[in-house]
Amino acid sequence: MTTVDPTAGIAAASSCSVKESLIVANPASSLTAIPSIRRRLYGLCVVVSLAVLLLIHLNNSSLLQVNAYVPLIVATMLAIGLAGAEWEVALQRHAAERQARLAELERSEFHAVERQRTFNRLWQVLADSRGKASLPAEALDMLAQLFGADLVAVWSVTEESEAFRLRGVQPAEAANASRLEKIAQASPCFERLRGVQRDLHVTNFARETSQALGLFCEERNLQEAMLCPVLVRQEMVGVLAFFYQGKPELSAKVREELQSAANLLLCAL
Repeated sequence: MTTVDPTAGIAAASSCSVKESLIVANPASSLTAIPSIRRRLYGLCVVVSLAVLLLIHLNNSSLLQVNAYVPLIVATMLAIGLAGAEWEVALQRHAAERQARLAELERSEFHAVERQRTFNRLWQVLADSRGKASLPAEALDMLAQLFGADLVAVWSVTEESEAFRLRGVQPAEAANASRLEKIAQASPCFERLRGVQRDLHVTNFARETSQALGLFCEERNLQEAMLCPVLVRQEMVGVLAFFYQGKPELSAKVREELQSAANLLLCAL
């Protein structure tokens, strides 16, 4: 009777399986590949068990005439193989999740560095435009991209009459600029902002700003806005406004960055 070592067969099969199912570079694809890895390992265990059973059958006239109870041996071997397969799947899932966390951390760090570079560039552009009648389009475009706004506008307070004068708008359309200039001068858009002296999340323009600004936003399907005061010694000298057609993500960190962007306008105002 030929002696069969099922452990050696399982070890060899498991080694091949491990080599074939290495985690790929993309963490997301690694996680989605887990079910296929499990199916391959399960199938491999079943094939090895059936091969051992067939080999014993070919070398013995009857399975029940051998010294050991063959079905129990094969079932035990299959159970051990399946347990090993589950362990391998668990290891690969853990490695893929860890890789995904590291990739997310790297993306967050990269975005933070890029945002800081953009803020540095914004400060330089604003400093170079100091004393000019209007803010450069590059600065307004950077503000819109930084915070995903559909429309960005900046007003400054004139020293003579304390009226609001538009210093720039993005998108730079003449119709937008003309309307916003008149709205700020003819309606009390920012009286509430002057009172709170901190960023104001506007969801109802007619109630929180003015009817004129509410009509302007309704015509352009602008649903919400963030108004950030530009302050000098607790006195409002300007307003930076971000308008959104949808609902923006306004975490505490984002709102802090919004106010920091408003503070940078002091370079130009």
